[in-house]
Amino acid sequence: EDVCVGDLKTYAAYLRGLKAIDEENGFHY
Repeated sequence: EDVCVGDLKTYAAYLRGLKAIDEENGFHY
C-alpha cells in the first residue's frame, strides 16, 4: 500500500482530534 506523507499527517491530526474529544468527555488513554 502506498501512503503519502500528507495522508499520514492527516491521519495523525485525526487521531489527535479523537483523543481531545474523548478527554473532554472524560475518557483518558
